[in-house]
Amino acid sequence: MFVIAAATYEELQDVLKRMTSVRRESRGGMHVFYGRMNGRDLLLVQTGVGPKKAGAAANRIIKEHAPRAVLSIGAAGAADPSLHVGDIVIIKNILHHADGHFATDSPGSEQITLQLTDAGMQVSRGDCFTVGAFVHTAGQKRRIFENTGARVIDMESASLAKRFRPAGVAFLDIRIVSDTARQDAFNIEAYYACKKKAGRAGVYVYFIKKPGEILRALRLKRNVRLVGGRIADIIEKLML
Repeated sequence: MFVIAAATYEELQDVLKRMTSVRRESRGGMHVFYGRMNGRDLLLVQTGVGPKKAGAAANRIIKEHAPRAVLSIGAAGAADPSLHVGDIVIIKNILHHADGHFATDSPGSEQITLQLTDAGMQVSRGDCFTVGAFVHTAGQKRRIFENTGARVIDMESASLAKRFRPAGVAFLDIRIVSDTARQDAFNIEAYYACKKKAGRAGVYVYFIKKPGEILRALRLKRNVRLVGGRIADIIEKLML
């Protein structure tokens, strides 16, 4: 069974539309979708956002499914200024300020690169830097690129790799760019802090005080939809 992990439902919904015989289970905050694509069994895991939820999901995947390999896939911010929205980066190494360095499965990554390239998709290789909170400013992205050389930034990859690699599970990672390095992105952390504190009224106040965030929010929503389509295309190619 092919096991795929992504943080959010938005990243998986286009894949689910192309699957047959879909069955959903929810346990302990983790959502699992069983189904088939192109005659092959497929297991999708919605881990939740952030390192803590990703780590808990990885532990459950290992315990309940004992996979030989897991593909983590999802949106990422660009640290490399040459990357554009929708670009596909197959990850070689995952970097984390506290947990260090994790290499993805090299033979599997090379095979995926060949499969997608042969299918006519443009992909590149590079490293991913995992953070604990959403990085939204161009300045932060530039510093990460200058200090680490990582091409993309996410919040889950290191936590997943930290658990799968010691368990003998081949870990593969693909990131699709949802915001570029040269622009500030929507400040998701600040938005949800206002929403948690004051509900809908807090959201209104947030956008009134920072009207430029409205355009950034709409841009991010559009880009995440694009990423979801890219993910579905990638999985469909890999399941041939």
